[in-house]
Amino acid sequence: MSEGLIGGVVGGGLGALINMVPGLSQFMTWSEQEINTVFPVALMSPADYLNMWRTDMLTDAEYYTNMGKLGYNKTLAYRYANSQQTLLDLRTYLKLDFLGYLNNNTILNQSITPARWRQIRDALQIGEDVYALYKQSAMYYPSLSELNQMYITDAFSDETAKRYNLDELLDDSVYKRYAKLGLDQDWTRYMWRSTWNYPSFYEAKYMYDYSKAHADQLGASGFYDDDFDYLMRTKNYPSYFRKLYKYILNTPITIAEISRMYEEGIITTDDQLRKLLLWEGRSDEQVSLLIPFIKKTYSPANARGMKHYTESMITELYMNGMISDAQFEQYLTELKYDNDSINVIKNYVKLKEILAQRSALKADVIERYKTNKIDESTAKSLLIAGGFTQTQAQYIIDKEKVVLTAPHKKLSVSELTKMAGAKLITIEEYNNYLKAIGYSEEDINLLDRFYGFEGA
Repeated sequence: MSEGLIGGVVGGGLGALINMVPGLSQFMTWSEQEINTVFPVALMSPADYLNMWRTDMLTDAEYYTNMGKLGYNKTLAYRYANSQQTLLDLRTYLKLDFLGYLNNNTILNQSITPARWRQIRDALQIGEDVYALYKQSAMYYPSLSELNQMYITDAFSDETAKRYNLDELLDDSVYKRYAKLGLDQDWTRYMWRSTWNYPSFYEAKYMYDYSKAHADQLGASGFYDDDFDYLMRTKNYPSYFRKLYKYILNTPITIAEISRMYEEGIITTDDQLRKLLLWEGRSDEQVSLLIPFIKKTYSPANARGMKHYTESMITELYMNGMISDAQFEQYLTELKYDNDSINVIKNYVKLKEILAQRSALKADVIERYKTNKIDESTAKSLLIAGGFTQTQAQYIIDKEKVVLTAPHKKLSVSELTKMAGAKLITIEEYNNYLKAIGYSEEDINLLDRFYGFEGA
């Protein structure tokens, strides 16, 4: 063989050899034509037929026929197809297990039977016991914050759950849905109990006060000290602060009530005053100023019995003649008014009486004047006799005259025309109204002809 031929074979391969041997390429072309005549359809691989079958390019019969040409009988062709199925990863099967889609349940119209599930586990190389452990390790377990919430809400206690009805709405449907997330029934129940909303402190205070006031009606269903302690625990307050919160459940006594109790001798010592004033919210400096003030102003020695009346109340009684001058002065004295202040109040009461009398006189005179029962001169004289000055009386009369002489609004032509058309007024009355508002005879005749009233 020549050096050129060897180099061609080594360097260029079979293609180069064919090109260098005279007539060989023509022979190969002829051979390909003969092969195509003997085998007109090229045979594909099993994987090709399987892909065409999966994509519906081949029917079941066509798939088995072509696989038969490759030496696969129907059973082997079916097993080959199963062996080429793509398996999901173990975590996905675990999720399907939690969702309840294993063991004779249907997924996408294909049943995963126990036998099929064993085949899948074998293919994944995991035994049933190992899978059980894997499943247990994948169950949902509450986080640290969720566990804390369960403890502070006492979610593990069936007694607490019964007391506050924490298992409300918890039924089989809830357990089934939570199981799909990997929670067993116990953790589902604890999680459910720990996620309720609870009232605020001020709402709890109102419930506490109401329950105390209606304890005979509410009985054990009321909201009491233990309930308040539990509620504050659900808000993550430690026992130290829960104890302090209880001290402010009750509304403090007001300074007015403290003063009255001191005056009536219910409170007798400075120490009692100090404690109540501090509880009422006063500072130490304020308490130091208030104690001597209360002792001086509300001294039991100055008290003259229970005084549940006020200055306005006794003034009203005095004005209506229900108490005498002497009684009026006595009550004001008990309210710690001096003589000058009492005289001012008595003069004020008299002024109110005079003004009330004048107001009634004015209304009567004006009514009689408006109805022409008395003339202007008589009205003015009556007002002056009733205590009004001459200037005041003249002002009242002039003001009323302006009202009486003010021009009244008259009907418009449009309104008069509609009334005449509806026969609410006669044509003669219509013409007289027009004349009264300033229309000439000529204009009235034109309006009558325009609206068809002429000759009516």
